[in-house]
Amino acid sequence: MINFLLRLFVRDHQNIGDPQVRRRYGAFTGGAGIVLNVLLSVGKLAAGSLSGSIAVTADGLNNLSDVASSGVTLLSFRLAEKSADEEHPFGHGRSEYLAALVVSFLVLLMGFELGKGSVEKILHPAAVQWSLLGAVVMGISLAGKLGLGLLNRSLGKRIDSGAMRATAADSFSDMAATSAALLALVLARFTSLPADGWLGLVVSAFICCTGISLLRETIGPLLGEKPDPALVQDIERYILSCEHVEGMHDLILHNYGPGRIFGSVHAEVAADLDVMIGHEAIDRMEHDLLRLLGVQMVVHYDPLAVNDARLRILREKTEAALAELDGGLRLHDFRLVDGPTSCNLIFDLVVPHGYPQTHAQVRAAAEELIRATVPQANCVITVEESYV
Repeated sequence: MINFLLRLFVRDHQNIGDPQVRRRYGAFTGGAGIVLNVLLSVGKLAAGSLSGSIAVTADGLNNLSDVASSGVTLLSFRLAEKSADEEHPFGHGRSEYLAALVVSFLVLLMGFELGKGSVEKILHPAAVQWSLLGAVVMGISLAGKLGLGLLNRSLGKRIDSGAMRATAADSFSDMAATSAALLALVLARFTSLPADGWLGLVVSAFICCTGISLLRETIGPLLGEKPDPALVQDIERYILSCEHVEGMHDLILHNYGPGRIFGSVHAEVAADLDVMIGHEAIDRMEHDLLRLLGVQMVVHYDPLAVNDARLRILREKTEAALAELDGGLRLHDFRLVDGPTSCNLIFDLVVPHGYPQTHAQVRAAAEELIRATVPQANCVITVEESYV
C-alpha cells in the first residue's frame, strides 16, 4: 500500500539521496497529516461539544496543533532541499532536525495542556454524556492516527528522517489520548464515576514522557553526536584496503543533515613512495568515498617511515609499553629525532572517552613505562581523544 502511494505521489521515490525526492516525501506526509488532522479536529470538537467530554474536546484541539506540526514537517523538507549558499556553505539539511525539535516541543505542550485540563476536571467533575457520534468519531480517529503513524514511521526509517519519526511518535501519542477519551465515553454509559479526568491525567503523563524522549533523540544531531558506527567501519574498511595505505587515524565526521556528511582523515603511506603516485591514491580515495558512501572527505597525506628498521623496533617497544598500561590506548604519527646520547620519541596517544585518568596522568604513566623499556628515550606525547 505504501509503495503504491509513493508511486502515485512521490516521483522517483527510490532515489532517496536526492534532496528534491526527500522534499516530495516530506510534502506527501505533511500534506496527508494536515488534511487528516483538520478533518479529525472538526469532528472531535463537534463530538466533544455534544458529549460534554473534556477528553474529546482536548483531543480535537490537539489535532489543531497536529496541523501545525505537519506544517512544520512540510516546511522543513522544503528548506532542507535548498542548495548551499554564502551564509550556509554546507547546505540546509539540518532543517529536518529543527523540525523534529519543534514537533517534540508540540508533543510536550499537548501533554501539559491535557494534564492541566484533566486536573481541572478532577477538581471540578462534570458528567460526561454518552454519545454514539463521539464514540464513532473517536474510533475513526484511532484508525486514521494509526495509519498516519505507521506511514511516518515507515518512511522515516526509509529516508532516515528524524522529523518523520517525531511525527510518527506524535501520532501514536494522539492514539493514547484518543483511546482515553473513547474509554471515558464508554464508561459514561455504564457509570457516573468521574473517570474522564483521571484517564486524561494518565495519558498526559505518557505523552509528556514521549515528548521528553523525542527531545533527547533530536537534540543529539544538533549538538553534534557520535557518527554511525557502521559508517565509520565502512570508511575504515575502504581506506585500509586501498593500495599504498599503511594505516589511518584522526577520522572526523560532521553531520549537516541527511545525505550531507563531511569529514577528514589521515592516511598513512610510505615516506619513500613517489609523491605523485601517493597524491593520485589520495585523490582516488576522496572520490570513491563520495561515490560509494556519500561522504565528502578530505584525506591528509601522512608519510610513514616503514623501511626504517630502528624506528620500527622503537615503535614496537613503545606499543608494548602502552599495552602494559592499557590495552585501549593507541598511538600514531610516531617519529624519532636522534641525538648523540638520547633520542626523542614523538607521537600522538589516543585514549578512550571517559578514561579515568587525566591527560597529564596518562602522559606521565606512559613516559615512565617507555623509559623502562627504552632508557635513552625522551618522550614528546600529545594525548587526544577519538572523535568516532
